[in-house]
Amino acid sequence: MAVPIGFLHHLQGILNAIHKPSVSLMIDIQPSQILYLEHSDARLYTEVIQTVRHCRLWARPLMLVQGLPPDPYQRQQAIEAAAADVASCALTLYDLKAAPDLVWPVSAFHTAFDTDFFSLLFHLKLSDSVGDAQTVRQHFDRFLQGCCQIYDSADSARYPTVFS
Repeated sequence: MAVPIGFLHHLQGILNAIHKPSVSLMIDIQPSQILYLEHSDARLYTEVIQTVRHCRLWARPLMLVQGLPPDPYQRQQAIEAAAADVASCALTLYDLKAAPDLVWPVSAFHTAFDTDFFSLLFHLKLSDSVGDAQTVRQHFDRFLQGCCQIYDSADSARYPTVFS
């Protein structure tokens, strides 16, 4: 008996909601690898620069995507749909070429699908930038503030660092 593809995608979404695979499960993180952080309705794509003491990651922000649905399965579907048809993309994309590097706990990162990321980045580079540099920085700062709230500030060994 064949299992419908839609059911498999639904099951995958449920499993991802229960356990999101993070980079901490990965054995080897390579420089230039594309990873992302998520918070609320946004996803921050980054490029790995280097691992720091096996528990932190030095990463360069590349692109902030906002307007994602709350469900992890629908979130990935929205990214895939936007990457496949960027002309009808309902997501807001921000180019973070001027954003500061981050040193962040490795466990917060997730592996990115390179094809989705590069399709969105290509679209972003070809289109007019959304907002001026100040607006982009405000969205980036709000995203980081939201991410920082999930870490206990008393736990300085895990607390993220932003280089301005």
